[in-house]
Amino acid sequence: MYQEHDRGFRAILDNAAVFADLLQTFVQEEWTCHIKPEEWERVNTSFVTDTFEKREADIIDKLKRTNRRPQDLYFYCLLEIQPTVDHSMPFRLCSYMTSFWSGLLKTLPDARLTSRGFRLPLIVPITP
Repeated sequence: MYQEHDRGFRAILDNAAVFADLLQTFVQEEWTCHIKPEEWERVNTSFVTDTFEKREADIIDKLKRTNRRPQDLYFYCLLEIQPTVDHSMPFRLCSYMTSFWSGLLKTLPDARLTSRGFRLPLIVPITP
C-alpha cells in the first residue's frame, strides 16, 4: 500500500508531459530540450528478484530511442518517502535496478545478447 505522499508523487509522474517538463527543468542538458511526451512509455513494473521475492517497482518509464538518443533510456523512480534516513537505500536501489536488468535480459534473444555491440540499457535512478 502506498503512503499518502508516495501517491502524490506517483500522480505527478504518471503524466508524461509533466515528467518531461520536470527533466527539462532540472536536467540542464541539450538532449532534454527535445523530449516529447509521446516518446515515453510506462514499463511493466512487476518483477521477481533472484531470491524469488515479488517486487512492485514504483515507476519505471522508458524514453524511446530517437535519432538524438541512440538507445532507450529508462528512469527508475523509487517512491519511498520515509520519516528517517535509510542508509541502505543506495544498495536497495542498485538491487532493484539489477533485478530490472535481469528481467529485461530474459526477454532478449541470445543472438542479441552475444552481439559485439550489445550494451545494457541505461537506467537513471530517481528518488525524491
